[in-house]
Amino acid sequence: MTESLLPTSAPGSPRDRVRRDTTISAPGFHAAPGSPIRGQLSVRRMDHATAPIGDGFDWTAYLADAGAGPWYLVVFRSIRRAGADAELLTEFDDLAHIEARLSGGLHCYFKGTPDERGACLSLCLWDSREQALAALRLPRHHDAARLAGVMYASFRLERYQVSRDPVRGTVRFKPV
Repeated sequence: MTESLLPTSAPGSPRDRVRRDTTISAPGFHAAPGSPIRGQLSVRRMDHATAPIGDGFDWTAYLADAGAGPWYLVVFRSIRRAGADAELLTEFDDLAHIEARLSGGLHCYFKGTPDERGACLSLCLWDSREQALAALRLPRHHDAARLAGVMYASFRLERYQVSRDPVRGTVRFKPV
């Protein structure tokens, strides 16, 4: 079933670039090229995949020099099915990640690692909702989304408007 979902590969194609750029496949924080936000988003809790989004990461340090925002945050929480093809998920995720980086407006991507129960959290911080929606409509994102029903026992999307008080340094997450 998943064979038909594989994007074609040709020299110079996004799939070919993924094979050559192993840093994209690595779990963890990925800053988008050209983002004015220069901080490093660090995990603050081991249970970040299930913790409230404001508690699981050190947002204050990440956004310390970023201004006030607002930004648009998309959080993908999932539980992988037993036997899910991790290599295939990684390949499709990497292709969607490259496509999102090229689309503009992406500040960072955090690629989660499933815990012992298969719970995982990944997220993207965007300049705006419009830019996130534009990336959502791109073909590689569609390819990755088609795997969801096959690979995940459950998943949910959360969306937030993120802002920072430049005087206090506090970060606020407003569900949208």
